[in-house]
Amino acid sequence: MAENVIVNSDQKQGLTKDNETMLQIVWKRLRKNKLAVISATIVILLYLMAIFAPMLAPYATDDMDFDNLFGKPSAQHWLGTDSMGRDLLTLVMYGSRVSLTVGLVSMGIAITLGTVLGAISGYYGGIVDNIIMRFTDIALCFPQFFLILTIVAVFGNGIYKVIVILGLTSWMGVTRLVRGQFLSLKEREFVESARALGANDARIIFKHLLPNSMAPIIVAATLRVGTTILTEATLSFLGLGVKQGTISWGGLLREAQGITVMLETPWVAIFPGLMIFLTVLSFNLLGDGLRDALDPKLKE
Repeated sequence: MAENVIVNSDQKQGLTKDNETMLQIVWKRLRKNKLAVISATIVILLYLMAIFAPMLAPYATDDMDFDNLFGKPSAQHWLGTDSMGRDLLTLVMYGSRVSLTVGLVSMGIAITLGTVLGAISGYYGGIVDNIIMRFTDIALCFPQFFLILTIVAVFGNGIYKVIVILGLTSWMGVTRLVRGQFLSLKEREFVESARALGANDARIIFKHLLPNSMAPIIVAATLRVGTTILTEATLSFLGLGVKQGTISWGGLLREAQGITVMLETPWVAIFPGLMIFLTVLSFNLLGDGLRDALDPKLKE
C-alpha cells in the first residue's frame, strides 16, 4: 500500500521511538506556544458565548431603559447602554452570533471552492491548469474590497448574501496554495506507487494528495476567518453588510458614529470595537501557532 503521510527518515524514527501520532506531535508543539493556546481558548469561549447568548445575556435585545439612554457602565448595565437604552453587553453577545457565523461559513465556502479548484488544477495540469489559473489571475486583478462593494450594491445586503459574497471573493489565494501543494506532491514516490497499484484519480486525490496538503489549508482557513470577520464588520459599519435591525459588531459601531457620541459616550464604540480586535487577533495568533505546529521541519 502507498503511504498516506509523508515523513522523512528522522521523523519516522521519532514516531516509531516515541509511539506518537501526528496529531499528538502537533498538539505537543502547539501547547508550547502560549499565545496560540490562549488564542484558541478565547476563540472557543467566543463561540460558546455566541451559541448560548440567549441564556447568558442579562436582557432581551428589545429591552429598552428609556431612563438610561447612553448610560455609563454600571452594576445594572456592565457595558453601559446605547442610544435607545438597550443593554450593550446583551447587544455584544448577540452581535457575536452574526459576526462569527459570517466568518466561519464564508471561510468554509472559500476554502471548499479554493481547494477543489486548486486540486483539479495541480493534479491534471495542462490546459485545465491554464484555464483555472488564468481565471484565478483575472479574479485577483480586482481589488477584493471594491469588488465586494460592487456586488453588494448590485445584489443588495443581508446576512446570507454577505456570507456568499465574502466566500465567493476569497477563494483565489487558497486555489494557488493548494495547486502548489499538489504540483509538489503528485510526482512523489508514494503517488507513483498508488498509480502502479491501480488507484484511480479520485483515490489518489482524496486518499493521498489532499491529506498531505491539509496543513497549509488549515492555517489558511484559520487566518481567513479573522479577515472575513473584519471585512463583514467594515461592510456593516458602512451600511452594506447585514440589514438594518440585525445586530452585529459592525452594526453597533455604525450606530456609534459622530464626534459627539465618541467624545461623550465612548463605550458605545469601544466595546464592539474591542470584540472585533480581540477576535481577529485571536484567529491570527492561532493561525500562526498552527503553522508552526504543522511545520514538518520544526525541531523538537
